[in-house]
Amino acid sequence: MIRGKRIRKLDQYIKGFAQGDQVVVVMRDLTSATETLKRVGFSEQLEAGESVLPSAVFGSISEFNAYGKDVPQKDQPKETAFRTIRWTWQEFHGRQRIERSEFRDVPYERYPRKHFPPPSVELQVAINPDGEKLVVAEAVDHSNGREKLLHTVNLFLELFGECELLSESLRSVIRAKVLKLNWHLLPPGKLPWKTLAPVLEPIIRENAEGNQPFVVDRLNKINGYAPEFVAFGRGGFHGYVVFGFPKKRLYVLESALHGNATYAFDENWERLSQLTKAEILDGGLQKARVIHLLSWYEKMNALLK
Repeated sequence: MIRGKRIRKLDQYIKGFAQGDQVVVVMRDLTSATETLKRVGFSEQLEAGESVLPSAVFGSISEFNAYGKDVPQKDQPKETAFRTIRWTWQEFHGRQRIERSEFRDVPYERYPRKHFPPPSVELQVAINPDGEKLVVAEAVDHSNGREKLLHTVNLFLELFGECELLSESLRSVIRAKVLKLNWHLLPPGKLPWKTLAPVLEPIIRENAEGNQPFVVDRLNKINGYAPEFVAFGRGGFHGYVVFGFPKKRLYVLESALHGNATYAFDENWERLSQLTKAEILDGGLQKARVIHLLSWYEKMNALLK
């Protein structure tokens, strides 16, 4: 049993495991964590097999687990980067003053970023031989996966304040058929923007006020190509929206959080929806990756036309 906010080393906790043992991180006391489990992304029923990438709202570890991180390399010279903003000005037409606006890429200087991809550890509801429900993570070989195991333990501590380490060989964890909860599929069929916009508004509002118009415009543009279905991310997939065009064999994964990128896939949506976030974003599965700059419009038009 490990309790606390965070540990720095595993050594004292894994002395009882043999070389090559598969270690499972477990949370047993689910009754005391009902509200936390909802915030993580599980359903109220906590059905065996439910699997979810934890929401990133708990702290730095859950945020890294869901989104990864970009670390400024301050030992290197600064570079020019760009951000897209809505530029507004006024023109005089005779005595009439007319407001105009357009999106522009504005340059700024920053240190180069080194990207560390998200570990994307998902949690699952399992049961033990006594019928007790547990929340568990994927088994990790403690000999070769120390870094991942340490991250998983700290993720549990940040979420629940405690966890246990069990050997999977003890068969004290029985896993059910996996039921992924990372995506919420909206009713099938073409949705006009006036119907879709209120659903996505909470995500849009999480962006800085100056970035919201570009986010809204991107989502609106993709939806204007009449996708056959729309799904939005839950838990650690929060902020992502999938627009499905099965007849074109095209699925667009758009980040409603400013400053990321749009991904286009020609994979089967059912398969994509079962993958982890790391497998989707860092697995080289995408047909295209389009950065959120002004060139986005031309590139997306070429893909969706």
